[in-house]
Amino acid sequence: MTEWEIASQLSEKMWARGITPVVMLVAADERVDNIRHPLPTKKRVKNKAMLVICGQRAGLIVSTTRLVYITTTPNATIPSDLLRRHEAATYVDAVLMAHTRNAGTKAGEILKMAQDAYAEKGYDGEWKFHHQGGCAAYKSREWVANPTLNRVTSLNQAYAWNPSIAGTKSEDTILCYANAEGTPVVEVISSSPGWPVIEHTIGDITIARPKILHLQY
Repeated sequence: MTEWEIASQLSEKMWARGITPVVMLVAADERVDNIRHPLPTKKRVKNKAMLVICGQRAGLIVSTTRLVYITTTPNATIPSDLLRRHEAATYVDAVLMAHTRNAGTKAGEILKMAQDAYAEKGYDGEWKFHHQGGCAAYKSREWVANPTLNRVTSLNQAYAWNPSIAGTKSEDTILCYANAEGTPVVEVISSSPGWPVIEHTIGDITIARPKILHLQY
């Protein structure tokens, strides 16, 4: 299957649910490693694929990324280096999500937390190769975190962070709000029921992030 074919089938599924695909990115194999914002091409998938969507319904936009790895020989597994990179990307994502629930945090402070998380996992500097995301609503990003941006986090607001390391990325859209007890909550509103997850505990909160889905044929 080509990247074009994947994009067309994914778009069809979205339209059938009343969701407008405003961004549709697909990469196969080495293109996942080399391109962080990959427009679909005629390239066929051999092993690895990354699917990225920004879907709009009633004006609001939700963003998400998923990765799959395909094997066709018995006992074949996902390469350990890719798993290590993905674990690190999901950790950075969890750090961003956990700290977004604290209203009044400056965008630059959030970005610094991501930079430190990359370095902690041994991937210092990977944040430089693609923006890390930010506030979401009627645009896929109303603002993108950078060191000098004069914006702060707030409750009753959606955010979509998208940390990436060469070959992988972690992205979902979250809603930050206070529950009935007044405790700040992070709810992932673009989760995929049944998709395997990896959990990261950041302070007093545990956040589940999607693993790479292993498809064996």
